[in-house]
Amino acid sequence: MAGVSGQLNHKLTPPRDRAPDARFLVRAEEVLTASLQPIYSLHDQRLFATEALMRGVEELGFSDAHSVLDYASSQHVLHEIELLQVEKAIAAYKSRSLLRSGLLFLNVDGRILNRPEGFVEKLRAMLARHGVSETSVALELSERHDRTANAEVSKFIEKARSAGFVIAIDDVGVGVADLQALAQHRFDYVKIDRYFVDGVGGDARLRFFVATLVELAHMLGAKVIIEGVENEADYFACRDIGCDYAQGFLIGRPTTVFDDISPKASVPPQRADQLLRRDDDRSEIEAALTPIPALVCGSPMSQAIARLADPNAPNIIPIVDADKRPIGQIHFEELRSFLASPYGLSLLRNDAVGLTVNNFFKPCHHLEVDVDVDKMIAYCAGEGDGSSGLVLTKNGYYYGFITTISLLSVANSRRIQQARDENPLTRLPGNRRVNAFLDHARASVDVSSTLVYFDFDHFKPFNDYFGFRIGDRAILMFASLLRKSCRSNNMTIGHIGGDDFFLGCRSMPPETAVRFVRDLTERFALGAESFYNSDERQNGYIETVSRDGEALRAPLLQVSAALLHFEAGVAPTEEDLTVRMARLKKIAKSRKDNFVAQVIRRERLFEDGETFQDVKVLSEFREA
Repeated sequence: MAGVSGQLNHKLTPPRDRAPDARFLVRAEEVLTASLQPIYSLHDQRLFATEALMRGVEELGFSDAHSVLDYASSQHVLHEIELLQVEKAIAAYKSRSLLRSGLLFLNVDGRILNRPEGFVEKLRAMLARHGVSETSVALELSERHDRTANAEVSKFIEKARSAGFVIAIDDVGVGVADLQALAQHRFDYVKIDRYFVDGVGGDARLRFFVATLVELAHMLGAKVIIEGVENEADYFACRDIGCDYAQGFLIGRPTTVFDDISPKASVPPQRADQLLRRDDDRSEIEAALTPIPALVCGSPMSQAIARLADPNAPNIIPIVDADKRPIGQIHFEELRSFLASPYGLSLLRNDAVGLTVNNFFKPCHHLEVDVDVDKMIAYCAGEGDGSSGLVLTKNGYYYGFITTISLLSVANSRRIQQARDENPLTRLPGNRRVNAFLDHARASVDVSSTLVYFDFDHFKPFNDYFGFRIGDRAILMFASLLRKSCRSNNMTIGHIGGDDFFLGCRSMPPETAVRFVRDLTERFALGAESFYNSDERQNGYIETVSRDGEALRAPLLQVSAALLHFEAGVAPTEEDLTVRMARLKKIAKSRKDNFVAQVIRRERLFEDGETFQDVKVLSEFREA
């Protein structure tokens, strides 16, 4: 990097009131470095991009990067420092071949926009020297300065976008004019400030606010990146809200050791019901995709005209950048007026005229193929531009086009399937969802799995004594308790039928699962006492007649629970699950506390013919 500051000094000579601190530039070149922090997709946890961050500021005598930039601005060398740091970031980005397939986010100080002369051109020249395409770089406008204060902002964004750069707005929510900036300028990515992410997993008010920001960004055609994700609860909450990408210490710290950047985020697995729904939606969406090859930006319009001349061809053409990321689409209807003009068609067909798809395409919404079908439909309805469908991406790259009619068909098919699977009384998922969890537990042994089967005790005499309507109320009471208690992303619940229920957990310690299930069954037993009169509650039974006509004292209604926990590394077969659970359910009903738990631990690698070893983990666990 020797000699960079000298090059920058004579390349950019902005007006100055006094001579700049020359030693500052030399020292900055020597000690400043660039670290990269990964940004991962919330849909499939794959690496999507990296953000370049300034490091080495302490050696320069400053406490943080903002102080460095403030001092550089006071010395009238902000352009030089920005370009110096950008060059270091580009060199770091290019040094790791894995990262070339993703975007590089570069922070641009807002004060640069007040006097942007030559900045974009010099940045492009720098990228050319390193062999990096402009379409691989996202310019991230800083949150510390008003992004709407002058007309130069629009000019800068327009110039950068026309050069191929992706445009992002940083730390939305803390700037002085974020909403105004979102209204005035088109951004490809919106980064939500960490203030709104911290605690979103447990704060309904905050969750509503973030969801509103996400919805606004999406309707404006931008993808959403959440910053500062540091715990699982916030990570899952942001994913469920609909954020597209995540950045934070939970999934990846800034590093200068670029081999440490994983191609996939290490996070707990998704709920089995979410995986099932996503896989079902995705398979149906993929089957409904219209195969429309995209044209690369800069392609001559003659290629588009040849495509649209086919009477059987769709009336849109997706446009992608050099890295196959969608940037817009051309609608045939919007070309009609041009084609109807004198020589219009001839001009479009003549490559010598120089008309390209860049002159005609319009920005468009595009979503990941894993996004919920209902959200896809909402976007199509909200565009209001006559669009006949939606461009879909996979890991950020163009994947295909789906028509609105096909989307509605997929949504209708899904609702029919959900209605078939749901229990008509409780509206809880049925056997299909339960089987999906069991299949996932057998296939994914990297984390532990806990299976719990609930079964009402003394339900037949209760139903005969009080009638089916009260019996249904008891079932609805337990279903409501189960639904309200099991809101974690790692829990899956189901109503198997009658008075049988299921709970599946991933990555939950067995001790925690035991306490959770015991508390659930005790709360139900306490609630079920409301069905009885005071004498029956005091006696602990009801006097009724069995279905054979014999006198019967039936104990008060409660629920038994059989818990089976498989530690990480254990891959149970279907027979293991069936045999063990049947035995545990029988034992649970025979015990006074109506509960039994068993843990299957993998003590060592199994050889052919060996079986799992049962162990007692807690004193309240029951040996089966």
